[in-house]
Amino acid sequence: MDKIDEIILESLRLNSRASNISIAKKAEVSEGTIRQRISKLKSKGSLKEFTINSLHNYNGIFLIETAPGSDPSEIIKKLKSALQKPFSCKAYVTRTRYDIIFAFNVSIDDHMLFLGEAKRILGIDNIDYVNITEEL
Repeated sequence: MDKIDEIILESLRLNSRASNISIAKKAEVSEGTIRQRISKLKSKGSLKEFTINSLHNYNGIFLIETAPGSDPSEIIKKLKSALQKPFSCKAYVTRTRYDIIFAFNVSIDDHMLFLGEAKRILGIDNIDYVNITEEL
């Protein structure tokens, strides 16, 4: 999966009715390229009737415990900002030991850099990190 595929998936995640032309403008490619890429994403199972199959989109997960009184939505904004590139990510606020579950897709080389950035965010007490290596 490359940057164009990530743009397609993120665009459709935000608006499942996004036009091929609008996605093509974001990706700076032709509408035909987007049509071909969507067809390939469907055949690989990453995209089904414009419902994102999220198991194929993420290769890392942070399980985050926040400091008392911290605002999880602010921490999520900072995490998204720390990604620095338009990588795909999904965040969930929970009522368990972990206050935030943050799933993301970055290159393997960027995992530790991103973890380092995340650990510097105020309001995070602890981060457990999961590297997804295989889907069974």
